[in-house]
Amino acid sequence: MGRAPWPAADPLVGLLEHGKSRTRGSGADEGVRPTSGARLMRREALRTLAGACAVALVNIALVWPLFRVEYTDQMQSIEAAFISLARYILDHFPDLRWFPLWYTGIPYQNTYPPLLPLSVAALAAVARIPPGLAYHALTAALYCLGPVALFWLVHRLSGSRKQALFAGLAWSLISPSCFLIPEVHRDTLNYFDVRRFQVLSEYGEGPHIASMALMLVALALLDAAVRKSDVRRWLLCSVALAAAVMFNWIGAFALAVCMLCYLLARGRGWLGAAGAGGYAYLLVSAWIPPSTIAVIAFNAQFVAGRFTFTPRHWLYAAIFALALAGLVWALSRARAPLEIRFAVLLAACFTGVVIPWYCWHIAVVPQPWRYQPEFDLAICLAGAAVGERLSRFLPPRLRLVLGSALAFACVPLTLDLCAVTHRMVKAIDIHHTIEWRTANFAGQHLNGARVYAPGSIAFWFNAFSDVAQLSGGFDQGDTQRVMPAVHYQILSGADGAVARDWLRIYGCDAVIVSGPASQEQFKPYTYPRKFDGVLPVLWRESDVTIYGVPRRSRSLARAVRQADLARRFPPDASRLAELQPFLTALDDPGLPEANFQWLGTRQASIAADLRPGLLLAVQVAYHSGWSARVGGQARRVWGDPLGLMIVEPRCEGPCVVDLAYDGGIEMAFFRGLSWVSIAGGLAAVGLAWRRFR
Repeated sequence: MGRAPWPAADPLVGLLEHGKSRTRGSGADEGVRPTSGARLMRREALRTLAGACAVALVNIALVWPLFRVEYTDQMQSIEAAFISLARYILDHFPDLRWFPLWYTGIPYQNTYPPLLPLSVAALAAVARIPPGLAYHALTAALYCLGPVALFWLVHRLSGSRKQALFAGLAWSLISPSCFLIPEVHRDTLNYFDVRRFQVLSEYGEGPHIASMALMLVALALLDAAVRKSDVRRWLLCSVALAAAVMFNWIGAFALAVCMLCYLLARGRGWLGAAGAGGYAYLLVSAWIPPSTIAVIAFNAQFVAGRFTFTPRHWLYAAIFALALAGLVWALSRARAPLEIRFAVLLAACFTGVVIPWYCWHIAVVPQPWRYQPEFDLAICLAGAAVGERLSRFLPPRLRLVLGSALAFACVPLTLDLCAVTHRMVKAIDIHHTIEWRTANFAGQHLNGARVYAPGSIAFWFNAFSDVAQLSGGFDQGDTQRVMPAVHYQILSGADGAVARDWLRIYGCDAVIVSGPASQEQFKPYTYPRKFDGVLPVLWRESDVTIYGVPRRSRSLARAVRQADLARRFPPDASRLAELQPFLTALDDPGLPEANFQWLGTRQASIAADLRPGLLLAVQVAYHSGWSARVGGQARRVWGDPLGLMIVEPRCEGPCVVDLAYDGGIEMAFFRGLSWVSIAGGLAAVGLAWRRFR
């Protein structure tokens, strides 16, 4: 039995060829006017556009309240960090090299993949709306783009408008994880729920949802480039790949899995896809240099759990690779159509990531539960592809009746889900929240200080103030590997004096503590009263207390002796005997004072009356991109075992040390590489256009 002919790469292309053949024919076809093919093409294009619009309208109906809300009652949401970054960009653009507000400072590219905060800031600036409103409007729009992009991708792969329509509607209205994973069902409290909307509105997965939408666009462009290879198609594919990666790290990994499944299903295009991926990295390498990737990869093993790779994981990976190879072989032997091969491989991959975690707590990748949206996408895609193929065995009338019934069933389901999603979006007055009131007090009374903030207060702290904090909104980007042990002593240790000393070491002037009766969402302190009698109370409201941390001054620099420096980070962070010389030097009146002052976001000066042999301990994270000069002459800068910066001023008497951060050799190289890549891409497009002309 012969193999059925594959559908055309695009139905419009097939219709064009059909029209050409009719105009070239003989006999009865000779009387057909040449314009009939074009008319048929336009009619089919309008039907396809109508299907995409139907999918878009369903999603707009679901997320409509998000387009109009500035703040919701989901104060536990990590969306606060992205709103904070957007507000920072509005105030400091284009100087985005060092970010001093989180931890003890980090390179700006470590704060988060930058495309969503940049887009939110741009929308807020152009539309003259607050960052919170801009964030919700933009993520709602990208939420709607996802199913439309899926419609486009399925239409390209299968040539079937019906399959594309049902795939887009299924992903918009059904979450298979609610049926297949009991923990997800308990979280949603409903089998028919939109899990994708829940993770957006409740958990703040805006960058992840946006990255998924662009991932589908990139796959459609990859398919276009593989089918008909030319420079413009590959460049468009590279730009879409780069954009998807620049939104979210989880989405970047999902994109890699999707590309692998597509190439395995297609059986060709590997070299072009590798080139497009490599060029995409060159375009954005200034934002994700190797040092940032290394920091993210290391910290991801310890954020939200312990996800170190063990021999058991290697065994599981080997078994999964063999199973995937067997599945590819079986699908090839069965001569399955492209869309079915791709959908089945994708479903297998994300099932292999998500299900082992819920069944056996095997984490193939860090935070595997966050790939539920991709799991739902793959199951809906496979269901639509297989269902459409099976429907071809039914009589045409029965197929029409079933298709119409499914389409009409989407109407009441959409209305029911709209009632659910609209109830989930509750606008609030942010000024009544403890997060805003705490940040407001700090902005008025602790300006120029560094504080320690817990839980949801830390998430929202810099959305409302410019006061630096020792915590932050993206722990994966913290360059100081010792910081988890410090956080543990502050949040979970029972000794308030030990926690106070760690706060002094890292330059904190205040610590915010949320008690069990507070409105703060996470309440991470194990012993919330441990600072009573140890630190003075500056402010207390609704079981949230701000304690002052006595220090010699709020300066982030101290003059110390060589012998005072830490030799190593203590093996037991609850015992600070090894750090006692450094702690004593921080407030030693016999040592000269050092006045630290920020001159922007990445420049600072330290003024001190120094003696020979003294060093400057700066309570800012060390990075090779920092440099120090005295009177225009370079001075040595290095990092101590605590992750902080040490400067050798070599001064006697009044001295001013100028600090500057430029990212170092690595960032200079990759910034230049990005600009050269952009220029090369534009030149290639120009040459291709000239050749086309």
